[in-house]
Amino acid sequence: MIRIILLTIIILTTSSCTHHVQDAPSELNHLALHDRRPIEIIETDKTIEQDSYEELQEQAELTAASMIRIKAYNKTVLVAGVALNQKVKNDIITTIRNINDVKLVHDHIALEQLPQPETLYNDEQINNAILSALNQIQTLPDFEPQMVKVVTVQSTAYLMGQLHRNEGQVVINVVRHVPNINKIIALFEYLD
Repeated sequence: MIRIILLTIIILTTSSCTHHVQDAPSELNHLALHDRRPIEIIETDKTIEQDSYEELQEQAELTAASMIRIKAYNKTVLVAGVALNQKVKNDIITTIRNINDVKLVHDHIALEQLPQPETLYNDEQINNAILSALNQIQTLPDFEPQMVKVVTVQSTAYLMGQLHRNEGQVVINVVRHVPNINKIIALFEYLD
């Protein structure tokens, strides 16, 4: 109860400077209840993602020559996908590195042709299967599946979150059993 009251106070006192998420305080409250990041960091991460996509959309030559996913966690940004050439890849990474509050960028952009729609559909199916598998974890005290952020690109599953090492190991072992995954890349911030 105290946590909910504190979260509400924080949202109310910061709402004037949060133009990207001021219309979703209940979503932030919900996220904060199932996340180890402070609400301000959750908000910052959402802003980083939105600002990254907006900056890239303003550069039509980049969006036409790439297909990427961006996920921010604790001011660390995962950029995964494909670009048609090295210049496009470099420009994307440079653009994201220059977004306010970004402290680290994980560059997982491959140089190859843009994926076909069936590849994107397959990635979405894998992502949903991973999320469903994480919901089955019942053996870890203080663990909630929402603590793990999942991005799937070209059958590679990227996992982000603040976890204890034993939680990270269980998560990786669970995800390993999800069909059609080619590779798992864990970008966890370990708490121990």
